[in-house]
Amino acid sequence: MQYSYPEPWSITPSVAPAIAGLGLEQNVVQLRDEGYTIVENAYSPDFCARLREAILRVTREEGGHYFDIKPGEGISAYHLLGADDLFAEALLNPKLSALSEYLCGGDYLLSQIAASVRFSGASAMGLHVDAQWVPPTDYNPLFTACLALDDLTEAAGTTKVIPGSHKFMRNPDDAEAAAAVGAVPIACKAGSFAIWTGYSWHSNYPRTLPGERVMLHMTFCRLAYKPAEDYSALGDEFLAKWPPAIATMLGRNSWLGVAGRNGGACDMTQYSRMWSAARS
Repeated sequence: MQYSYPEPWSITPSVAPAIAGLGLEQNVVQLRDEGYTIVENAYSPDFCARLREAILRVTREEGGHYFDIKPGEGISAYHLLGADDLFAEALLNPKLSALSEYLCGGDYLLSQIAASVRFSGASAMGLHVDAQWVPPTDYNPLFTACLALDDLTEAAGTTKVIPGSHKFMRNPDDAEAAAAVGAVPIACKAGSFAIWTGYSWHSNYPRTLPGERVMLHMTFCRLAYKPAEDYSALGDEFLAKWPPAIATMLGRNSWLGVAGRNGGACDMTQYSRMWSAARS
């Protein structure tokens, strides 16, 4: 059994073929150096249209204000896996899967899948990092991928990111957050997804265009971290509909959290495989 880890930000042998085969080499370089990247044309127009309608439905039903959305400026919904098959389909995108393994190692976990709808006039949230509860580490602990379901520009209220800020491995202070020096808008077409790492400073721009900005937020974390959302209620009937990757994302193939007394016995079935995956 090997106990050593690969160098931070390196492309490991397990994921290298997918990175090369899907043409993601430059995305990996940008993630390493700048802390974010955009993958264009990752989802089909038909899929995006159907997913957009699903998001409008679930957000109207929930009417939430997650993602610091102020009343009257938009709505949100979270804990979406199982609410519509389209949400599970979105998680299985090959390019997203390859970059997920690059950023969070083998057997990465789904931490959260949520959606936001911002209306015209929506204000911006404060600059922040997503890895709020993770001490500084050279190994990226988690990341968020946002699937654009409308064309995104600064006026549309897209995400604002500070390239290279992930190297600080901390939140910006108040002055840094207010100044947002070096901020760039993540501009892309519907069907693209943007990724930023767990320590990247980001927020969003106010929306000045008419209409709505609809987005799916997918957050993943390393095997050793605790996800934000609990999907333990999704049982075998749900998992049978999907490839094994979904069960792995939900931690069902991990030894962590399943050890018990069992009359002195311990199920070690997943133990060695998990150790190997965490180092891939």
